[in-house]
Amino acid sequence: MKLLTFIVLILIAPILAGIFGALLDQATYTISPEFFRENRFGNIPFSWSVNERLMAGIAGWNQSWKFGVVLGVVLSITGTIHTGHMKMFFYTLWSFILALGVTAVVSLIGMLVTLNTEFEIPVNMSDDIEQPAKYMAVIMINNYARSG
Repeated sequence: MKLLTFIVLILIAPILAGIFGALLDQATYTISPEFFRENRFGNIPFSWSVNERLMAGIAGWNQSWKFGVVLGVVLSITGTIHTGHMKMFFYTLWSFILALGVTAVVSLIGMLVTLNTEFEIPVNMSDDIEQPAKYMAVIMINNYARSG
């Protein structure tokens, strides 16, 4: 029964991480849609045109679900120390939620810090970018999220 629980947990983790990534990219899309047009939309594996807000969510999902697989494997292996499959499931699921919660808090801190910071615009940044400060803010928020 622990093996089945292990498999279920590994399936849940990328879904939770993907949802988190989609929500984070919705927030950062609000700050700088230009960042997504320049960087993220080219990574979406389909060419049909849809709403940019939806595409931002898809881009966030695509960026995050893979991390959820790694998180799921590591935390599920650790979860096998619990006696019984129910304890394993609930404690490991709780650890997923805590890990995503820490990432959310660090991302929020990043958002608060970067939106109140004046950035030195890199020399190699394209002149086509109309709002370089917001563009840089989104880059920094994503860096905070990765460190979380």
